[in-house]
Amino acid sequence: MKHLTKRLAPIVLLSSFTLASQGCIIWDAYDQVELANQQLGEINSNLVDIDNNLGKIDAKLASIDENLDSVDNRLGELQVTLDAVSVSLESLRKTINNIDSTIPFLSLSGDDEETKQELEGGTEGESETDINIDSDPTLVPDENDEG
Repeated sequence: MKHLTKRLAPIVLLSSFTLASQGCIIWDAYDQVELANQQLGEINSNLVDIDNNLGKIDAKLASIDENLDSVDNRLGELQVTLDAVSVSLESLRKTINNIDSTIPFLSLSGDDEETKQELEGGTEGESETDINIDSDPTLVPDENDEG
């Protein structure tokens, strides 16, 4: 029997070691799963914060978009006014060049000869008949004017 005990002792010791080491591996795996779960919880919390920040950014972008639409509308209104001023200034410039060509010693425009010829030829600006006098009272001819 002694001999049997000597043979069984290493087997029992080896079996208990094997069972104990399997428990360590299981505990290590459990600890790793628990750590991964904790990290996933932190990531989820960060994603919720990011989602909230994106919502705030989206609201700000909507406000900026409304402001840009307002500015665009205002610029459109100003463009109409600027176009009318441009037509008036072109007509005034043509009138001044006509005065310059009528009275050669009086140079009011400051234009060079080539520009004057372009204006006289009608290649630049509007002709007097194209200008809508009814839309701008400053363009109505003076009754005392003989031209």
